[in-house]
Amino acid sequence: MSKHATVMSKAALFTATALLPAITLGSMTPAMGDTEYPPMTIVIYNNSPDYNIYPVLSTGAAKSGKWLQALMEVPKKDLDKRPYEKVGQFRLYLTPTGDGIPPKGELRLTLPVATQLVKNADGTRPNQLADWWGGGRVEIFAAPNKDHKPPTALTDAIRNRANQTKVTPIQGADLPTCVKGCNDTTPQIYHDPAGLEHNMPLQLTEYTLGAVDGTKNPMTLNPFNVDYDVSYVDTAYLPVAMEPFDNDQVGYVGMVMSIDDFNTAMDKFLKDYKTWPTFVNGKVPDFVKIASPLNVFGRNLSQKQTDLSKPPWKPLDTLVANYTDCVEKNGACDFCDKIRDIKKMFDVNLAAYKKNFNEWKCEQEHRASGDKMSMIGHIYGWTPFNDGCNNAELNLLENTAGYKANNYKEYHRVKSLFDDLQLAPDGKFDPYVLLIHDKKYLNAKNVYAYSVDDALGNMQVDGSGLIIAVGGKQRLPNPDEATPPVHVSIGSSKDNKVSYTKYRICNTGKNRDVNPDFTSFNISINNISKCLLTLWDNNKPVRMYQFRITQQPPFPPGPGYDAKTKKMVDCRPSKNDAARKQCEDNAFGYTFVLPREEVSTISFPPPVQPADQSFDISVGGDPNDKVRIVKRGQCTDTPNIAFKSPGAFKLPISKAKDCTVSFIDEKNRLYMFRIKMNRVPFPAQASKSVIDCSVNTNQDALTLCNNFAVGYSEGTGDQLVNKVIFPGPIQPAKKNRTASVN
Repeated sequence: MSKHATVMSKAALFTATALLPAITLGSMTPAMGDTEYPPMTIVIYNNSPDYNIYPVLSTGAAKSGKWLQALMEVPKKDLDKRPYEKVGQFRLYLTPTGDGIPPKGELRLTLPVATQLVKNADGTRPNQLADWWGGGRVEIFAAPNKDHKPPTALTDAIRNRANQTKVTPIQGADLPTCVKGCNDTTPQIYHDPAGLEHNMPLQLTEYTLGAVDGTKNPMTLNPFNVDYDVSYVDTAYLPVAMEPFDNDQVGYVGMVMSIDDFNTAMDKFLKDYKTWPTFVNGKVPDFVKIASPLNVFGRNLSQKQTDLSKPPWKPLDTLVANYTDCVEKNGACDFCDKIRDIKKMFDVNLAAYKKNFNEWKCEQEHRASGDKMSMIGHIYGWTPFNDGCNNAELNLLENTAGYKANNYKEYHRVKSLFDDLQLAPDGKFDPYVLLIHDKKYLNAKNVYAYSVDDALGNMQVDGSGLIIAVGGKQRLPNPDEATPPVHVSIGSSKDNKVSYTKYRICNTGKNRDVNPDFTSFNISINNISKCLLTLWDNNKPVRMYQFRITQQPPFPPGPGYDAKTKKMVDCRPSKNDAARKQCEDNAFGYTFVLPREEVSTISFPPPVQPADQSFDISVGGDPNDKVRIVKRGQCTDTPNIAFKSPGAFKLPISKAKDCTVSFIDEKNRLYMFRIKMNRVPFPAQASKSVIDCSVNTNQDALTLCNNFAVGYSEGTGDQLVNKVIFPGPIQPAKKNRTASVN
C-alpha cells in the first residue's frame, strides 16, 4: 500500500465528522508559498470495446496535511499550530453522465497541489484547502455501453448522498481542470464526510502525487514523484492497470485483461467456491463484485451485513474452522504451526492494547473485543490492535514487544509465515489470494491481494502524474509489467562547488533536471542491466557520469560499501577518467529490509570536485625515528605550528609566492624551502628543480633539502594536484660496534 496514502487503505478510514462551517474571513490572508509547483496530469483510458467507464476522484483524510504544510511553507515550529487537518473527502465526479468515457475514449485531468476554499487559509481549522496530491483514490465505475448511461448507484451518489455538499473555492484559486474527455472543463468539487461504499460497482486505485521533504524548514515538495497501486485488498470488480505519466521506463501494475475475461475468471472462482460472499446493491442488480476475507472478517459479524450476499458463506466458514482447529484444538494440519506462531504475536499485541487502552485515550465504543472473530479479523487484515484509538501509528505490529529487536528479526520471521500462508498454492488459508494471483483465475502478479502483499503492488517512481487503463494495455506507454523499483540516491552537499544538474534514465529517456532538494530518483526497468544511467554536473567543462546497474533487485544486504555491494554498479561506461574513478571508488547497491517492505538502493557518490587550490606537502620519516619534526611554519622562518613527522599539510597556492616553509626538529635544527612558482604546474615526474633550498642557513639541512626534496603533479585539468615531498629530519649516526681483543 502507498506509504504516503495509508489513510486511503479502507473506506472506514474516510469516515469523519461533517465539513466544518467556513471560518470568518479575516484581514490576514496566508498566501500560497513562493514555490510554484506544476500541476500533475491524470490520464484515463477506456480500452474496453463494450463498456463505458466513469471515474470518481476522492481525497483522503489526515490529522496533519503535510502536503499542504509544505505548499504553504509552514515553519517547523508552527506545524502543530497549523496542521491543515483534512476531514472527510473532497470529490470530483468525472464524466458522470451518458457514455462517460466510452470505448476507446480517454480523459485528461490536471491537478494542482490544492484548491483554496477560504480566504484566511492559515491551517488552524480543517478543510481550508482541498488537497489533491497528498493521498487520494480514483474509483472506476463501469456500465454496458449499450445502455448509454452510468450505473444507477453512481447517479444516486451524486444526487442523494445526504451529507455530500457542493464546495465553492475562493476566486482565483487553482482548480482541477479537465483538458480532454470531460463534460465540464472545471468539474464541480464536492465534500463528503464518508467514502463511497464497497457495494457500489467500482474498482479502487490509490495514489499519492509528489513527495514531501521533511528535512527542509519549511518542508518542500518534489513535483516529479508518484506513488500508486491498484488495490484488490477488499474487493475485486474491474481489471485496471496503472503507470506513471511522463516516464515510459516504468511498466504497469494491475491487470490488463479484458473486462469479459475478468468476469469469466470471477465466475469460475464463484463456481469453485460456492456461496463465497459477494456485494449486493438494490440499485445495481446484475453486477459481480467479490469481497475478500479481510473485508468480511474485519466487520462485526454479529450484525446483519446488508451489503453482502446472504450467509452462510461456506468457504469462509471453512477458514474459521481451520483456525479453530489449529488454535483451540491444537490441530496438526500442515499449516497449524504457522497459524499458532502468528497468533502468539497478535496475543502480545492485544495485551498491549488492553493495558494501554485508557492511556492511549481510545474510545470504548470502538473497542476491539479480542475474541476469536476479532483475532481472525486482525490476523487476516494484518492490522494491529489499535481500534478506537484514532492513531494508526499506535501499537504497530512490528513494534510488538519481543518482535522489534535486531532490526525486527522476529517480526520478519512471523511476517514470512503469514506470506507463506497467503501465497500457498492450495489456497487453504486464503482462497481469495488465488483469485487474484493464480493462473486459473485472474493471474495478476503485481497487485494487492492482501494488506501486506506489496512486493510489486505499490510503485513509487519518477513521474508528473498517472495513467490509468481499464480493460487492456492499449495506449500504455510501456506494455510490460513493472519490476521492483530501485531507489537511486545521488550524493550532494550544499558545500560542494560542483553539483549534478541533469540525469537521464536509459538512452531513450528524457534529460531531467536534478532537484537540489530531492537528489534521488526511482526506477523500475524490466531489463535493468541494459539501461545506461547518465548524470551531468555543472563543472566547466561539464563532466558526464555513466553507469549501469548490474542486476535486478534484490541486491546484497546493506547499507554498506563492500566487495558484494560494489558489484551492483558497473562504472565502465564513464568515458571521463575522474568520473569513472569516482564511481569505482564509491558507488554501491544494497537492499535494506524494513518492517513492511524491502528497499533496494543504488548509492552514487557526489560529482568530482575541483582539486584544492593548494600544494599537498608531505614530510617523510618513520614513526620509530629518534629525531622527529615537532613544529612547522608557514611563510615564516620561525616554526610555530605543532606538527609531527611523518605527516602532511596543505599550502594555499595563493600564499605560496615567496613563502618560506620551515620545520624544526627535536634537536632544534631548522629546515626551510620555498616553491619555485615559475615551475607550477609541476612536471609529472618527481623533480628537485621545483624546490628552492637556498633559504636554509644550516648546511646539513641545505644538503638534505637539495638531495631529497622533490615536487611533482598528479591528474589533469581541474583534478591536477601539485605535490611536494620533503625528507624526514636528520637522524643521529649509528654507532659501529667493534669486537674487543684479548
